[in-house]
This record gives sequence, structure tokens and C-alpha cells, in this order.
Amino acid sequence: MPNPCNQPNCQGCNGEVCSACILGYFLANGNCILSCPVEFCSFCSTPGICRSCLNNLTVSTSGAYCLNCNVSNCKSCEVNNICKICNNGFTLTNGLCVSCPIPNCFACASSTTCSVCYGLYKPNATGQCMLCVAPCLTCNSDASCATCLRPFNPKPFNGTCLSCQDPYCSTCQSNLITCSLCMSGYTLNSNGKCSSACPSALCSSCNPNNTKICTMCIQGYYVNLTSNTCFQCNAAPACIQCLQTNPSICLLCNSGFYITSDNTCVSCPSYCSQCTSATNCLALN
Repeated sequence: MPNPCNQPNCQGCNGEVCSACILGYFLANGNCILSCPVEFCSFCSTPGICRSCLNNLTVSTSGAYCLNCNVSNCKSCEVNNICKICNNGFTLTNGLCVSCPIPNCFACASSTTCSVCYGLYKPNATGQCMLCVAPCLTCNSDASCATCLRPFNPKPFNGTCLSCQDPYCSTCQSNLITCSLCMSGYTLNSNGKCSSACPSALCSSCNPNNTKICTMCIQGYYVNLTSNTCFQCNAAPACIQCLQTNPSICLLCNSGFYITSDNTCVSCPSYCSQCTSATNCLALN
């Protein structure tokens, strides 16, 4: 059936320009192009990215191919019958997915070393999973704290996490009174105490000659180039660093989110506390 703009495979037009294509074609610069050039692909989400294959074939990890992926416990392949990503609880070894023998391990780096542990378990120095609970950030082989979570002093004392007396101190000495390093936005004075360097709590660094001029903001904020003050990023708190000239463009996402190719932050899967994509989990909840 002819259409008003006489474009091949066009379903709807806006004046003389095509605005919608028939099924199986994709609109690009006013033209309808074949949306699924991938061989044996039955459906593409975007040109060249397959989402479903014919003939019992499997979509490759990148979405660029339809191939055979008959590897046990494999989530996706990039080459025929060579696994690229394994199912949860299995680790990739020479293109195969093998069960991780280490107790409480989610993903193994090798048969003797765990890279990601389940739940409150964390890898120790020997690559085994051991229970490591707050306020420990990481633990020693004897389950004592190796490093501590904020607001506790990062370095534990005899394996125990203690907090500095100064609430704005990030690292203190063993007496817990004398500060060695202050939090962002505070400076260490001669008495070992932290004092605010900038008048705005949103500003983490300001011009020493004029403290009203902010040069760096806390996470989730950016320096407005006109007022030299801190404004919130459009996607905060998911976005913790954005482009000064366009605060809707995110440069760095908060923990629990990953950044996409169009510079937006997307939440990690519910079981994952840190990830680089929807399929690449770095740390479990």
C-alpha cells in the first residue's frame, strides 16, 4: 500500500518524511532499513543487536550473532559452544562452566580462589569465603577486621573497629582523639581537629583566596559555572558525578547502579550490590 511520502517500507509519514516503518524495519534518518541483519535472528531490538534466534540457536553475549551454545550451566556464548558467561554458582574455566568447590562462594576465580562470596561472606587473603560482618569492611583469616566501614576509623585497632571522636575525621591515631585525615570539605588544624574550609556544606573544595567560590562539590552535585556554587545533578542520588555543562549527563553512578552507553544510571539486579551491567555482578547483597 503506497504511503504519503513514497518511502519504501514506510508505514506512516510526517509530511514528506517517514515517521514509522513496517514490522521488520527500523527508522534511521527518515529511511526504513532492515532491522535484523543478523543471520538466523528472528527479532532485533536495534539494528545489529539480536534478541531472539531461529533454529534453536542462542543469542551471543554481544547480541551480534546467533550460534550454538550447548555448554552446561552457561548463560551465554560469544563463539559456538565456548561459554562467555556462566550461570550463578558456576565459574568459567577454559570455555566451560564448572561448579565452584569453595563453600559460600558465588563465583570462583579458580578452583581454589573465590572472587565473589554469598551474602555476608567475603573473600579473605587466601581466597576462601568467611563471615565478615559490619563494622568490618574486610576481614583477616581469623575473622577479625582488616579494614573498617565509615564512620569507623578505616584502620582497626587489634582487629576491632573503633570510631574517631571527631565526627569529621576520616582517619585518626590510636588514641582516637588526634585526627590524621579529615573528611572532604574539612581541613586539619594544628590541634589535630577538623574544621570546615568552605562555608557551604555542599562544597568539598573552595578557592583559598575566596571561600565563597566553590571548586569541587560533594557527591551528587556539580559546580555551576555561572554562580560558582553547588547544584544537584539531575539524576542524583543514583548519579554521583555529572557533566558541569549538562547535569543530565551522568559520568559516575552510585553503588548499586551501573552507567549505560547513553550516560544514565540503571539499578543493578536485586541480588547485586555492585555491578557493571545487568549481567555482570561484582558484589552480592
